[in-house]
Formats: sequence, C-alpha cells, structure tokens
Amino acid sequence: MPESIITTIAAERGYSAADLSAALEALRRKQRISHPAGKFDTARVFHLEERCACCAGLQRSSAKRPYLEMRHARSLTHVAHLYDVPVLHVRRLVKAFEQARKFPLPAQHAQGQLKVLLSNILQPVAPRGVEHRKERPQA
Repeated sequence: MPESIITTIAAERGYSAADLSAALEALRRKQRISHPAGKFDTARVFHLEERCACCAGLQRSSAKRPYLEMRHARSLTHVAHLYDVPVLHVRRLVKAFEQARKFPLPAQHAQGQLKVLLSNILQPVAPRGVEHRKERPQA
C-alpha cells in the first residue's frame, strides 16, 4: 500500500521509473537483500565488477580494507550512477520509502498524514533535459 502511494506521488512530481527502480535497489542493498556484482579473492577481499564514473577515484580493496569496494557499491551515489539517475532523486525516494514503513496504514487518517509527509519529502523535479536558466535581458 505505501509503495503505491509513493509511486503515485512520485509520478505526479516528475520522478521517472528509473528513479524508483534505483531507489528500490538502494534500499535492497542497504538492507543486505541485494548485493553488488563482484567476487571475493582467496584473501577474502571483495573486488567490485560493476564500475561506473563514481568509482574512478575509489581506492582498491586490500587485505587491510577488504570491503572498501563493497561499501561503496552499497552507497546511494553508486546506485544512482548505475541507473543513470540524479543522486538527489534516489535520496528523496529512499527517504520516502523509509518513512512510509513507519506508518500504520489501516487507519484512513494515517494515510492522509502519510500523503502529506511524502509530498514534503518528494519535492517536484524538472523533467530531464530541461534546464532552469533565467534569460538575461538583451541590452
């Protein structure tokens, strides 16, 4: 039930299906339900296989820090880059899903309160490719 409310509000406010998918994947990784693509070597050091732009400056995992790459792959930034969506959208949607889980939904007034809370979290976003620039007056 909360997922359908979130999906409806998110769609009304300009969030894409990819934004929602990225947020759900970020939640699954945070809860250790889903895991990043990678392998452990014989020294039990995790090596990430799914690399993207955010991984460029990342230090490689080593025996001293065997889970460095795994921890990065569970971050919102990495998941947003994987799905090619803005990090801010993923962050807002993850927060909305986490807040929605705290609400007792059978009561009708609780659903109304949840909608208000989610409307505050999920601020409207501009469609992709549209830039908000003020036109300079021509002199």
